[in-house]
Amino acid sequence: MDNIQKKTAAFLLCCAFTGLHGCAYYNTFYNTQKYFNEAKKMLEKQQETERLPSNVRNSFDKTVKQASRVLQFYPESKYIDDSVMIIGQSFFYMHDYHKAERKFDELLQNFPRSDYVPQTRLWLAKTHLKLKKYDQAEVEFKMIIEKERKKSLRTEARYWLAECYYVEKKYQQAETAYKAVVKKLKDRKLRRKAFLRLGEISQELQNYTAAAEFFRGAAESSKDINAQFAAMVLYGKAYIAAKDYAKASRIFFNLIDKYFSHKEIGQAKLELGRVQYALGNIDKALEWYQVIIDDHPRTEAAVGAFLELGLYEESVRFDYEKAQEYYTKGKTHSTKGEALKEITRRLVDIKQLIALKKKIVQINAQITAIIARENGADSTAGAEETVKKKVAGIDQNKARKGVQRPRKKKPEKKLTAADLDSLHSTLNDQKIALAELFLFQYNRADSAFVQYLDILSGQGGEDYRALAFYALAYIFDKYDHKMEMRDSLYQILATNYASTSQGRAAAKHLGLPVEDEILPADILRFQSLENRLLEKRLAKKNLRDLQQFIADFPNSELLPRALHAEGWTYETYLHNPDRAYEVYKELVDKYPKSAYAKDVRRRVRGVKDKKKAEENAKKKSENSAAAEESGKTKKKSAFKKFKSEELTPPRNKTKPRNSRKTKQDTKVDI
Repeated sequence: MDNIQKKTAAFLLCCAFTGLHGCAYYNTFYNTQKYFNEAKKMLEKQQETERLPSNVRNSFDKTVKQASRVLQFYPESKYIDDSVMIIGQSFFYMHDYHKAERKFDELLQNFPRSDYVPQTRLWLAKTHLKLKKYDQAEVEFKMIIEKERKKSLRTEARYWLAECYYVEKKYQQAETAYKAVVKKLKDRKLRRKAFLRLGEISQELQNYTAAAEFFRGAAESSKDINAQFAAMVLYGKAYIAAKDYAKASRIFFNLIDKYFSHKEIGQAKLELGRVQYALGNIDKALEWYQVIIDDHPRTEAAVGAFLELGLYEESVRFDYEKAQEYYTKGKTHSTKGEALKEITRRLVDIKQLIALKKKIVQINAQITAIIARENGADSTAGAEETVKKKVAGIDQNKARKGVQRPRKKKPEKKLTAADLDSLHSTLNDQKIALAELFLFQYNRADSAFVQYLDILSGQGGEDYRALAFYALAYIFDKYDHKMEMRDSLYQILATNYASTSQGRAAAKHLGLPVEDEILPADILRFQSLENRLLEKRLAKKNLRDLQQFIADFPNSELLPRALHAEGWTYETYLHNPDRAYEVYKELVDKYPKSAYAKDVRRRVRGVKDKKKAEENAKKKSENSAAAEESGKTKKKSAFKKFKSEELTPPRNKTKPRNSRKTKQDTKVDI
C-alpha cells in the first residue's frame, strides 16, 4: 500500500468517528484519488505502445485538473504533497515528461520532509531517462540503489538502471543488470519486460537458444493473454533463428491449439508455414499461407502470407508475373507492418524487371525483323502484300455486315538497317540494367551472368564489352570466389581494352603498369565515377558526385551520359520516378540528338502523355461539375420565377393593360 492509499484509509477512519465534520475539502482530494486510480486501471488494460490512447489521456487529464483544484482552493491542506505527486505521475503517464520533471522537482524542493521524497527521486530519475538525459539518470539510479533503505525501491531502481544501459546500447552491462534483478521484481509487467529485454539482447548477440528461453520466461511472467501470446510467438521465432525447426514447429502447433480464437492467431499460422517451408514441406507451407489468406483477411498475417507466396513464385518458379500478382493483392490487406514494407519494395523491383524483360524481347524482335527484311526483301514484300490484301478483304466483309471499321492508328516509323546500331546500343543498355537488377536486388548472380554473356556474344562497342568483362570478373570475385577466372578476365581487359576505364582498373588489380594518359579533367573525373555506378550501396554518394560533375563541367561532351546516369540512379536504385522523369526530360530537351536522349525519349513522352491525359480528365471533370452547378442554378432560378408567377394574381384580360381608370372605377375601388 503506497503513501496515498495509507493516508486515504486513515482519513476515512477519522471521518467515520467525526461524521465528516470540518472535512469538506477532502471530497476534492478523494475524487482526485478516484480519478487517478481509474486512469491507471485503464492504462494497465492497454497494450504498451508509444502512443497513448485518447480515452486514457483524457482520464489522466481529468485527474490533473481535479488535483489542481486541491492546490488552488486548499493550499494549507495536508494533501498538497499527495496532489503534486499525483499530478507529476499523471504527466509521466501522459508522456509529458517536461511537465512531470517540473512537478517532481517542485515536490522535492517544497516538501523535503514528505513521505514521498524517496519515491519522487525514483520517478524523477525515470523522467530523466525518458528525456534522454542518460548520464544524469544513471547517476540518480545508482544513488537510490546505494542509499535507499526500502528494498522495493532499490529493486525497481536496478531495473531502470538496466533499462538505461539498454537504450544506450550498452548491451553487456544491460544484460548483467537485468539478470541480477529479473527474478526479484514483484511487478509482473516489469518482470515480463526484463525477460523480453534479455531475449532481445541475446538475439543481438546471436545467442538464439538463450533468447528463446528468456521469451518463454516473459510469457510465464504475465497473466495477460495478449502479452503471453506475443511472447510465445517470439519464443518460437527464436528457435527458427536457431534453425531448430522441429522445436519451433511444436511450439507453433501448441500455440495455435491453445490460442485458436486469438485475434492475432494468423501470425502463429504464418510462422508455422515458414517452419514447414524451412523443413522442406513446401506443399504444406503453401497450404498454410492460403489458409491464412482465406481465414484471416485484412490482417498483417495475410500480407505476410502473400509475401511468402510471391517470394516462392519469384525465387523458386521464376514466375515474375505471378509474384507481381501476389504482391499487388497483399498491399490491399493492411496499411502497416514490416511485410507491407517488403512487399512495396519488391513490387517496385519486379515491375522494373518485367518491363526490362519485355523491352529486351521487343528490341530483339525489331532487330530480327530488320535483318529479315534486308536479307529477303522480295519475299518479305510479297508476304506483306498478301497480308494487306487479307486485311482489306476482312475490312470489306465487315463493312458489308455493318461492322464499324476500327479507327486507323498513326503509322509508326519504319525501322531500317540505319537504326541497327542505335537498337543494339539500347538493347545492351537494357541488358545491363536487367543484369544489375538481378545482381544487386535479387542476389541472382547466375541470371546476371547470362545477361553479360549475351552482351559479349552480341553486337556492341568496346565500352559495352569492357563493362561486361569487368562485371563478370566482379561476379567471379564476390560470388563464386574463383580468383583464377577473375584474373583471366582482368588480363583480357588489361590487354585488349587498355584504353577503357575498366581496362586500366583491371591492370591496377593485376599490379601491371598503367600508362598515365593525358586526359581532360572531365573525362578523368567521370571515369573514376563510372566505375562505382554498379555499387547500389553507393547510389546516394554517386548521385551527389554526378550532380557535382554536371555543375563543375557545364560544357563537357559527357553531360548527356552524366544526365542519363543521374536519371537511371533515381529510377533504378532510389525508386524516385518523378525525379528521374525531370532529369530525363532535361536530357531530351538539351541534347535531343544524343544516343542517351533516344534511349529515354519514349519514356519521357509516355509520362507527358499520361500527365496530359490526367489534366484533360481533371478539366473535363471540373467542366462537368461546373455545368452541373450551372444547371442547378438555372433550375433554381426558373423555380423561383415559377413560384413568383404562381403567387401573382392574373390580370383582367377584358381590361386593357395600360387603360386609365374612370372616376366611377375609382369610386368603386375605394
